[in-house]
Parts: sequence; structure tokens; C-alpha cells
Amino acid sequence: MVTKEELLELQDHLDRIITSYLSLFDTYQSLQAEISSGLSKGYLSIAQANFSSGRFRYGQDYYDDRMTALRGVDITQTEDELAATQGLKTEYAVKELKTEEEQEYEVRIKTSGLRRRFVPPPSDDEMINGVTNEKKDKDSDDDVDNDPPFPFVKNRDPIRWFGLLTPSALKVAQTEFVDTLPRLLSVCGLLREIDRQEQEVRRVRQQVRGMRKELGIVTEDPLPAEEILQSP
Repeated sequence: MVTKEELLELQDHLDRIITSYLSLFDTYQSLQAEISSGLSKGYLSIAQANFSSGRFRYGQDYYDDRMTALRGVDITQTEDELAATQGLKTEYAVKELKTEEEQEYEVRIKTSGLRRRFVPPPSDDEMINGVTNEKKDKDSDDDVDNDPPFPFVKNRDPIRWFGLLTPSALKVAQTEFVDTLPRLLSVCGLLREIDRQEQEVRRVRQQVRGMRKELGIVTEDPLPAEEILQSP
């Protein structure tokens, strides 16, 4: 038997879902405005660079077909309160893609010269045998000097395709486009979340209708969720 307290609790739950839904929609609109602004600034900067160059245009003629991606998309799925009934929540994030040479270079940078930084004090046995810190330092230096040379790492920044005297407007365009990428991924995640919460609103709304009918509560007014989901 359904009670009025259970109905009120379910209605409060519906209100919380609607509040979260509206908050997501507001964030979605804000991100869309930021994306539109960033892309507009990027293309405008490219136009400024082409105008200032005079002789040629910055475009595909300068592209290096050997280029590989510098960034990728990391997709993860997590659980939350709503996901218990609607599946996993999908999140998107930008990650840097590095070549084997770049990874090896970072490891060498972190480990190179570590033995120079700290030389422990000699133990009693070493003092007896005449082993001093100076000798240990020399041995450590010899080991470091015998390390293999650092690998050559080529700069893969595509802005270098356009020569050493790259216009500042072209660099601004690159910055705008790079900064827009995380916002695009956020919009992808928000769209999935908005759709998921919309389905949850409809499901809970049907439960509220059934509980009202069972309790004999008749009203011609639509539920708040109906007005929201039917709005243009």
C-alpha cells in the first residue's frame, strides 16, 4: 500500500533530478557559446595571418603527411546514483600521445644524475677499509659518465611547419583550437548525461502518476517534468 509520505519522497526525488537536468542544460549552453567563440577567434586569426603574409596562404600546402596525432581521447565509465538504473556514466578527457622516443627521453630526464644528488655517509666497515665519500663520489661520476647518450627527440609541434618566423596570429589560432578541444569533449559527455537524466525524469514521472492514481489524487495540472521536457 502506497502512502502519502512515499509519494512526497518520490516527488522530492523528481525535483532533484529536474534540478540536475536544468543545471546540465545550462552548462551545455555555456560550453556551446565558448566553443563558438573559440572557433570564431581561431578562424579569424588564420584570416589575419593570411592577410599579413601577402605572398601566400597558410594551408594544406605546408602540411607534413608524416604527422601523427599529438592528442587523443580517454573514455572512462563510472557509476553514480542515476547510473544505477540507466547504466554507466561516460566521461571524456584529452590525453597527450607521445612517441617511444619522447617517453624514453622523459624517463632519462627523471633518472639522469640521481646518483649525484645523494651520497650516503660511509658505514663503519667502509671507514675501516678506507672507503671515503670522495671515492664514492668519483665512482658515481664514472657511472653517470658511462650512461648512454640522450635520444634525439624531434619537435612534433605542427606550428613549426610554417617556418621560423611564424606569425603570431597563426600561433593564436593554434591556441584557440587546442583550448576548444576539451570543451568539445565535455559537450559529448553532457549530451549523453542530459539524455540519460531525461529518461530518468520520464521514468520517475510515471511512478509518481501511478502512486497518485493509487492514492486517489486526481489533478489536471501536468507534472513539472512534463512542462520542462515539452518546452522547445
